Amino acid sequence: RAAIRKELRLDCIHLTHNLAVAESERIKAKEELARCIKSRINLEAENKKQAEELNILKDKTITDRDSQLVEMEKKIRDLEEDKKKKGEEMEKMREELARFTLSAEKEKTTENGKERRETDNALINGVKIKKEVQMEE
Repeated sequence: RAAIRKELRLDCIHLTHNLAVAESERIKAKEELARCIKSRINLEAENKKQAEELNILKDKTITDRDSQLVEMEKKIRDLEEDKKKKGEEMEKMREELARFTLSAEKEKTTENGKERRETDNALINGVKIKKEVQMEE
């Protein structure tokens, strides 16, 4: 009986030791699980924060791109207006050139007519003078 009791005590001690080791491992596993959960929560929070920052950057990029697009459209409109104004100025200059050319042609024609008249008058005067000279002779 004493041997059986001794053996039972040893078994009881071994079981108690094994139970203590198992409990220690269970506590360590719980602590590890808690660290993993905490790490996961931190990672999810970081992920959420980065997602928000990414959305902010996307919105900013879209806004910047929209602003640039509006600016470019305004520049295009301004350039088209300038082109239209320059076209109108060019048309006015062409009209002015045409009027000037026409005026110059009229003036030239008038001068040519005046020269012809002067030549005709000189010829007529020359003939008259000749006749007068002939008559005097």
